[in-house]
Amino acid sequence: MSPSAVSPPSTELRTAFGRFATGVAFVTAEVDGEPHGLIVSSFAAVSLEPPLLSFCPSRESSSWRRMRAAGHFSVHVLGAEHARFARHAAIPGADRFADPLTDPLAVFECAIEAEHEAGDHWIVVGRVCEAPSASFTTCSKTPMYSTNRRRPKAVNRHTVRGRTPSVRL
Repeated sequence: MSPSAVSPPSTELRTAFGRFATGVAFVTAEVDGEPHGLIVSSFAAVSLEPPLLSFCPSRESSSWRRMRAAGHFSVHVLGAEHARFARHAAIPGADRFADPLTDPLAVFECAIEAEHEAGDHWIVVGRVCEAPSASFTTCSKTPMYSTNRRRPKAVNRHTVRGRTPSVRL
């Protein structure tokens, strides 16, 4: 049997995918003077030359459908202190700008380089037009990450001891 002949059950696959920790970010864009945003747990660095990053919004995301029209977006990397914000902003239809995000770990200003259809998601590749300032390179804040796609966590000394603090997204 070839590897492509059979697909694993989606619940098992989701659990297996969730074993890999990913960063949590807030992606924003302004369209016709209106701010739009979505929480992603699929943010990744792609290339330094040229400077590229990616994230994968759901093909069902109405936020991304509106945001792509801008042709550019910002990625705000979230830290552990943003857990409450992330939980709220992850709710479909939430007002993601009622309580503005403050002090992200890094912000990347990007132009849409490419967008690829990939199953039930899009792979969006952004060319970084403006990188974080030097102050971000010395940041000692705790980043947020997600496993099982439902629990953003903080990476800190407790993680090593197996007591990772987590919040439900």
